Amino acid sequence: IYRDMVDQGYRVEVAAISGDQRGGLKAVERIRSQLIDVINLTDSKSVIVVSDGGEDEKVIPVIESIVPIFYVKTVVIEQARAVEQTYILIWRYVKKVLSEPRLSRLVIGYPGLLLILVGLMLFFDLLQQALMVSLIFLGIVMIIKGFNLEDSLINMWKRNPSGTILAAVGAIVMGIAIMLTWFSLAQALQHPQRDFKIVGNILENVSWLYGLSISVLLLGPLIKRILSRSIRAWRYAVILTMVAMFTLLLRDIGLVLLSLPDTATARDIVDAMWSSNTFQGLITIVVTVIIASSLLQLVEVTITRRRKSK
Repeated sequence: IYRDMVDQGYRVEVAAISGDQRGGLKAVERIRSQLIDVINLTDSKSVIVVSDGGEDEKVIPVIESIVPIFYVKTVVIEQARAVEQTYILIWRYVKKVLSEPRLSRLVIGYPGLLLILVGLMLFFDLLQQALMVSLIFLGIVMIIKGFNLEDSLINMWKRNPSGTILAAVGAIVMGIAIMLTWFSLAQALQHPQRDFKIVGNILENVSWLYGLSISVLLLGPLIKRILSRSIRAWRYAVILTMVAMFTLLLRDIGLVLLSLPDTATARDIVDAMWSSNTFQGLITIVVTVIIASSLLQLVEVTITRRRKSK
């Protein structure tokens, strides 16, 4: 370009100006300042802009506001231009991810939490469990995002913070109980034993976790109804009592099963259950719950009618 212009009789000066690596207004201000200095030194009446495309095209209006543009030449092959534009697009997405809370939470926050969990489990030499936890964690995140549960969880927190916390704790305890059950089954496969022994081991060591998780989940609605002075709070109290009684019963069943010899038959198991009053305990729980629920239901109906009559 320089030689062609000189051959045509033009007085030509070559000048190189650059922006700023941070881009944005800083780059524009620097280009503007350098261009003004070049114009003052060379007393040029117009310019030929030679660039490699990309974001350089954004400064053309800035140059035109200072001096007329005689010609614009983009010195770049199409493949390199596409690569540069790809880099620019990727960088824009990176900045968007870093600046928007929702995207940063999904792309950076959740993977960061997952890496911490996996790192801690690897520290304790739990590689297989780390893989399982990773899959469960990713599954939970995908379910929350896929079914758009995030907004629902936020609304739940706004309406009932204590209930949401208890529900989260209950879900975590339930997850721990499920994992412990899985570990017990995996160990049983490595060391074969009778089925009733496996069931007994799970009932003795894990059943209380299931009971605890269900109880914590029920505490939220119970507390909410107690605070609002709802007459129906008794229903959750009865369910909590029933869960506690069944949890103790299941633990006793587990102890009975573990006390049996490996050669025990189905008849031996039934006899052991009967002699340990397990069946009697189950019947007692069912009858107690039915009687208590009936009486409390009658009280609820009576109080409700009195309130309506007033």
